[in-house]
Amino acid sequence: MMAQHLQFILFIVTLILRDVSVQSFTAVSSTTTSRVANRLSTLSSSTNDEEIGTVAILVPNSEDASKFGDKSPIQTPPTYIEVARQLTNKIRHFSDGRITAKVVTPKDDDDAHITASSNMLIALGLTSPPDIQYVSQTFRKRREFQEQNSSLNFAQFAADCGSNNYAPVVGPFDEANPSISSMAPWTSDASGKRLSVQMNELFEKNNTDEFALAIMLFFNQFSGEKVPWVQHSIDVTWEKGVFQNAKELYGMVSKCGNCITECLGDEDCAACINALDKIDTRDQVASYRTVVSYESELLRDFSLCILQKNNIFECSAEIPKLPVVKPMSKWNGKDMTVDIAKGIMIGHLEGVGQASLEPCQNLDVSWKVACGANVAYDQFPSQNQLFYPSRNGKDLWYDPVFRVETIDGRNVWCKRHYRVRNGPVPGTFRFSVLDNGVTSDEFWTILGAADDLSWVCFHYAGAAGAVGQVRFELQSCVYNVCEMF
Repeated sequence: MMAQHLQFILFIVTLILRDVSVQSFTAVSSTTTSRVANRLSTLSSSTNDEEIGTVAILVPNSEDASKFGDKSPIQTPPTYIEVARQLTNKIRHFSDGRITAKVVTPKDDDDAHITASSNMLIALGLTSPPDIQYVSQTFRKRREFQEQNSSLNFAQFAADCGSNNYAPVVGPFDEANPSISSMAPWTSDASGKRLSVQMNELFEKNNTDEFALAIMLFFNQFSGEKVPWVQHSIDVTWEKGVFQNAKELYGMVSKCGNCITECLGDEDCAACINALDKIDTRDQVASYRTVVSYESELLRDFSLCILQKNNIFECSAEIPKLPVVKPMSKWNGKDMTVDIAKGIMIGHLEGVGQASLEPCQNLDVSWKVACGANVAYDQFPSQNQLFYPSRNGKDLWYDPVFRVETIDGRNVWCKRHYRVRNGPVPGTFRFSVLDNGVTSDEFWTILGAADDLSWVCFHYAGAAGAVGQVRFELQSCVYNVCEMF
């Protein structure tokens, strides 16, 4: 896939529910959700790398419902405390354990030192008069401290706290007291100003993936350390500097001049490049939707030359190791084996002979996606999954077919063709695909499956090394049903 690092769970139901459209969530009952949740077995660990920052997430000490989860099949939205707890897990995993986040509330005096000393403070969902007063006082004290110490590794934001945004601070940039140097685009003040706008836009999407992205962008820019998840960028930016931008542009023209000329000479390919120029391509959601809206052979050749063959932007990425996810150990009373795992993947596809399992319904697809937890990929409607044996019988092929609602309002069908090899233990698999000119490697795990194959739940993590590192993962691989799509 075009995005760099990804980590999500897919929850899939079989076509036994033939009258349910793929984008409908009615196929996922609360009983089924509980059954799947009980099957999830995960283990997480921290890295030994040095900590690069701390985050305090300030939320109301109440059961107030948040604005998160508006697209979830679960009707009850999560509370702000639940959102904050989910966010702390994602921050830890996205940073490989190098950024620590804690949930704090205004009424807990023991939390005062955390809100004061954390590198970043995010006030989320605070609207009562006492809470507003607490936020105002805390932000003022932190701002006074920042004025005295001038630390770059410092930020504070208020999200969904009424009409007042409390003048965010991002590194050297203070919206309440902007420096004249912020008008010069190459300065750190200007960088903080641009990032402040970008982070606010991500916060407004009310999704913990987008929140995590915003936080990683900040620490990557101002902590003095690189965060691999967002370290690499294929964009022309002031943050890279003139020399690096010139080096990359020269490499593109000298090594891929013909591909560039042909792409820019084509209306659709040029439209895609122009659309990508307007966004930060480290934003997985925006970049992938843009690419699939205009995909073509010219765009594939363009990306293949620049990103894959020549790695103009010197990006690298590995499949993320956190969280560590265990596959299901038994199915239908039997120990998990390679053949059983393959049969679960094949699901209900007809015409595969003995490779299928006994409950196979002999349908035209293996599985249809009922819901998933990643905002970039799992929101596509009409997702059809086809798993079938390779000619040698050792491996599998995987062909997802899905409908895309493009950024200009069209509906198009897309298809991918993955090679699937057995993983180190039964129930795990290695996937590889050339997606719009970029090779993506993924690691899939079968988390759970019904004995009658009425549903299956997958976790997958991946990396497209030639693009860089962007990753989305779930609460300790523990998916949060309020964030399903």
